Amino acid sequence: MIILPLDPSKARKKVRVGKPVKPSRSAEVAYRKGMLEQLKLQRGTATQLVQQMQQGASKAAVSAYLAKAVNASKHQFDELAKRLAPQFVDGFSDEHRRRTERMIASAFGVDWASITDEPEVRGELDLRIIRNVELIESVGAKYWSDISQVVESSFAGTLEKPLIESIAEMGAKSRTQAKLIARDQTSKLASSLNEVRQRSNGIDEYDWSNSKDIRVVGNPAGQYPKGNDKHGNHWKREGKRFSWSKPPHDGHPGQPILCRCTARPVIDLEKIKAQFV
Repeated sequence: MIILPLDPSKARKKVRVGKPVKPSRSAEVAYRKGMLEQLKLQRGTATQLVQQMQQGASKAAVSAYLAKAVNASKHQFDELAKRLAPQFVDGFSDEHRRRTERMIASAFGVDWASITDEPEVRGELDLRIIRNVELIESVGAKYWSDISQVVESSFAGTLEKPLIESIAEMGAKSRTQAKLIARDQTSKLASSLNEVRQRSNGIDEYDWSNSKDIRVVGNPAGQYPKGNDKHGNHWKREGKRFSWSKPPHDGHPGQPILCRCTARPVIDLEKIKAQFV
């Protein structure tokens, strides 16, 4: 329910197009930082593993150390996920609600607007927490899986690069994965909350808005002039109107991986679920 200090009968325009409610970059930074700090600890453990191998430790000793490190990492990332995922999702949601309220107030030229969330918003948040717990846990699991493969190749004599260089590459790979997850999940969470908050309050449509730069998929003069099944031509969607109930084949703005597009909500005074005071 939206509460507005407005008399709808006196509104000159019944339909307004609001500004997009964009992802919170501060939330992305905090999310990324949490994963990277844990990965830094894991790299310290991996460095000790390398030192043991360089000092001639047996395969049995290295395997025992590796098994202990994997178990410790699983526990550490499990604990991180239980803390970081709800912190990210719920904190993001609070900020998103405030931004949505400011967007609605601005669209109608009033001083304030207030939103009381419907139950479906909580349901969406719970699903997002579960998904982000899985993703955070996957970062640690993938890192040690890669380290294990390097160790196995080293003992087999098939490692193409020096051991320390190979281990460092796995660390860089895991950091890239963590950064991608933080950025992508920030966009996806913003998109999901835009949809559920707007639909639950009678805002059923939006106008597509892209970033209007060379990274937009479909920009003829850009880096990715053609769309594909996973990421459609978002250049051509600029300004077009879509229904939340009928998403494009690759999803609403922000849903395709690393999509930076946003939705400009179409707010109809005669359709929104609002209380005017």
